[in-house]
Amino acid sequence: MLLMAFSAVLRLIYYPQKDLSCADAWVYLYIPLLSAVLYIAFLLLWGRRTLMPLCLPVAGGVAFFIIKAFTFASPLHTALCCVLYGGVLVLTCLTFCGILRIKYLLYPLFGLPLLVHAAMDINELFFAAECTPLAEFPPEASVLCIMAALLCLALAMEKPSAETNKKTNQGDAS
Repeated sequence: MLLMAFSAVLRLIYYPQKDLSCADAWVYLYIPLLSAVLYIAFLLLWGRRTLMPLCLPVAGGVAFFIIKAFTFASPLHTALCCVLYGGVLVLTCLTFCGILRIKYLLYPLFGLPLLVHAAMDINELFFAAECTPLAEFPPEASVLCIMAALLCLALAMEKPSAETNKKTNQGDAS
């Protein structure tokens, strides 16, 4: 939750000072902020019982990432990102809803893009011919925080106990 909150703070620090169009404000500020707030609220409200409500903020985050992917110069990069983000949404929601009971699929799904983005950002900040100024890094740091928050959630997910499964099945029968 702290990583998601930090992601929101970074966006609140960086984007209000930018001259954004209404559409850009929704894509780069409002959708990620709303998703972060819902993620934190839903995790606090229902996280111990069910992760199903978290599908909504994940869908918001995926919408943000897909829209952002259309700003990439390479159509192949855009297409691959859209496929990846679509897979993130489907596998995450299937796992959160209990349809897929293998949370380990989420580790590489969240972890590998996080590692790739971190490596690319480190390269851009320190080793690229034209290094990115540190003042322009908050949006990327925000993205890294979102990915890290989802990875942390996957790592923290507990397999439902036999007793929880019995209660769920009894509740379904009534």
